[in-house]
Amino acid sequence: MSADPVARRPGFPVYVERWLALVTRRPWMVLAVVLLIAAASLAIASRQLGVNTDPADLLDRDLPFQDVRARVGAAFPLMDNTLLLVVEAPAPEQARATAEQLSGRLREMPEAFSAVDWPAGDRFLRDNGLLLRPPADLDRLADQLGRAQPMLARLARSPTVPGLLGLLGEVADNRDAIELDLDPVFHSIADGVEASLAGEDRPLSWQRLLTPAEASADTAGPAREVLLVQPVLDFGKVMAGRDAVLAARALREDMRLSDGPVRMRITGSVALAYEELQSVIAGASLAGLLALIFVTVMMYVGLRSLRLVLVALLSLAVGLSITLGFATLAIGHLNLISVAFMVLYVGLGVNYAIHLLLRYREGLVRGLVREDAVVYSGTHLLGALALSAATTAIGFFAFVPTSYAGVAELGLIAGVAMGITFAISYTLVPAVLSLIPPPGNVQRDTVAVLPVWLLDIPLRHLVAVRWVAVALAVIGLVAASQLRFDSDPLNLRDPESESVVAVRDLLAGRATGHRNLQAIAPDRATAEQMSGALGALPSVDRAVTLLNFAPEGQDDKLLQIEEIRWLLGPDILAAEWASQPAGVDALSEAIAALRPALDEFSDAASAGAQRLSSALAALDDRLRSESSADRDALAIGLHRQLLSLLPAALEPLGQALSVDRPVSLDDLPAALRSRWLSPAGDWLIQIFPAGDLSEADERDRFLRDVRAVAPAVSGMPVIQLESGRAITSAFQQALALALIGIALLLLVLLRSLATTVRIMLPLLLGGLLTAAAMVSLDIAFNFANVIALPLLLGVGVDNGVHLVYRHRAGDLPGGNVLRSATARGIVFGALTTIASFGNLAFSPHTGTASMGLVLAFGLALMVLATLIVLPALLRRA
Repeated sequence: MSADPVARRPGFPVYVERWLALVTRRPWMVLAVVLLIAAASLAIASRQLGVNTDPADLLDRDLPFQDVRARVGAAFPLMDNTLLLVVEAPAPEQARATAEQLSGRLREMPEAFSAVDWPAGDRFLRDNGLLLRPPADLDRLADQLGRAQPMLARLARSPTVPGLLGLLGEVADNRDAIELDLDPVFHSIADGVEASLAGEDRPLSWQRLLTPAEASADTAGPAREVLLVQPVLDFGKVMAGRDAVLAARALREDMRLSDGPVRMRITGSVALAYEELQSVIAGASLAGLLALIFVTVMMYVGLRSLRLVLVALLSLAVGLSITLGFATLAIGHLNLISVAFMVLYVGLGVNYAIHLLLRYREGLVRGLVREDAVVYSGTHLLGALALSAATTAIGFFAFVPTSYAGVAELGLIAGVAMGITFAISYTLVPAVLSLIPPPGNVQRDTVAVLPVWLLDIPLRHLVAVRWVAVALAVIGLVAASQLRFDSDPLNLRDPESESVVAVRDLLAGRATGHRNLQAIAPDRATAEQMSGALGALPSVDRAVTLLNFAPEGQDDKLLQIEEIRWLLGPDILAAEWASQPAGVDALSEAIAALRPALDEFSDAASAGAQRLSSALAALDDRLRSESSADRDALAIGLHRQLLSLLPAALEPLGQALSVDRPVSLDDLPAALRSRWLSPAGDWLIQIFPAGDLSEADERDRFLRDVRAVAPAVSGMPVIQLESGRAITSAFQQALALALIGIALLLLVLLRSLATTVRIMLPLLLGGLLTAAAMVSLDIAFNFANVIALPLLLGVGVDNGVHLVYRHRAGDLPGGNVLRSATARGIVFGALTTIASFGNLAFSPHTGTASMGLVLAFGLALMVLATLIVLPALLRRA
């Protein structure tokens, strides 16, 4: 090897130069050892590395709220790890009938579902449900049924379509004596006639027709029945709930509930976790592929050699393999956040190789032979690369001591990965460079990438650059005060996934306890006292315990129920509501008799009457013009549209009105008791909010009020609030650790307070500008992107370190560090990292996408701040 006066620096450790010289002489041996380690690591990872999909494990299990959640889940398993199967139909009767069939099918699948709970379908609750309703509800029901009683009594004698049309004629003739609002009745019957003519399946809901006030909450949308299912989970698999979700989907297909007017949607904690992991993996896979493509293109533009690009890619693959092996041995799994590490590493893992390869080209430009150029690049970059690896690792390691376990695991993996990457840069990269021919035409490197006048701006306008930086820092500081934290886990998930859409619809209709709170009382007396105190809170709608299923005041309710029975009479309660379709002739006669009565309407019911008259006219025309078989089919279809759901509406009502004695706790079935009373004697209290908990202020008020009565509560509001507090604290702790650790390391290694401050100032400016950009783009911190600023500090400081080391080394083109290969390495290294981070923004998982977006524009702002401000600060260094 020829002497290299340029490569040797005063005081530089001789053993580093000797090591690089040894690598260039024994490249095959070094390459074989490194590749063997990588292959062994990849084999270990492929066999043993799993993915932990439990969102609870993203935070330290020792946090107090996690302990309460675990106790509630252990005592009442249906509070966690469940599926919600939501049956939706145009009519409540259809939803109820389908839910009953679905419940039966689910109970025939114990290998997939260990428990099935359909509260609305519980036989005890159906038979005694009126005793559980408030007296005001029974008064309202009595009023509604009282107005409908004459019509029901007449229909009970002839529950056929001609009988119904004849009834409408009598109602029309005596409308002044009837207290029933006729317009909805006429519109509902017209709906059925029009659906029959169009060949559509939209049966008339008699439940909604007879009890309009009771149905008003869901008349604008489908009727719903919700089944709570405990799936059999296999936590030995990457996706523990996969088999259960797939079994539910297969059952949905088999029952033809995937689409159409009656359908089933799948949500609940198990489905949410399964689809979240699917979106995370799909997003990471897509982002990884795009990142690899973009990084390769950017490296080719910067390195101007396909051979050198392949060297960088090889170092990337080897580093990732060894890191995955470490993750397997140290932790054993990835989580919903650390799974994104592989995409992050695509950008971070090639940076050191890019700097080495660019400095290697610079050595060739200086006239060094291949082996000397390898030694030249390694010796001149050792200090900068070592310090960069250490500062980046600090940015990751800063999360390790925090209670945010999900990011702590990412921090440990990525922090060690920086050390692995540095080691590869001084083993594999120089070994491969010693084996491949050097790139040709390296003299192109003397041509500036950007115009010289542009690169000289920071040095020609020192004062202006500094004052602009101060102004931007003030703006960023003001904007940073407006940053907010979004603690709703639903906002992290793919908004288009079935489970998220379904649970949001349930929340909008207040049809799920997703945002309820749960408390446990040790005995009945405590449960009674706590539920009474909780129910009196203005932010609480109601607090429910097992005692609500055997309420007080049942004797008075029995009198109310008896009055309703007397009001309806035996002719209605004992009627046989199921009937056969009428003949075509009887149907035509009924139409002819009804239409003149409808045409006489001129009051508020005229719109419905005229619509029904027009529909009947079209029906009569079809009955006259169709063939005999088609007329019969039309009559059968009309019967289905108008009367098929009549038995489903009135027969359960008759059963519910037959209750004649109070119920006690001893009368409650075992299945119902087990949902509210644990084997150990703990009483469950379900606390329902009065307000909309999608608003953070309302959620915090609800939780504050409830905790004043019951300090140990669990549920999604607790998880949101406490997780937000824990993560915010973890972010602040990590940010402080990163700043202090990086500053101390710079101070110790650079041995200059002034230089350390000069490196940190552009970094802080970039962080403030990142915060300002988040505010202007309306991006809140969340469980995923909260890692951005500490990580950006660790990654962004590398650029300042490289500039300072090159500035100290002297021999700068035009006296400007921005004209050097170091600046070129910073730019192309940053572009590859930004491309890698930015591809995460294409993930369907909203949390991962926001993390990638913040990392991408945050790093871009930090690089710009460093390249523009730091040279202006170094001018007088």
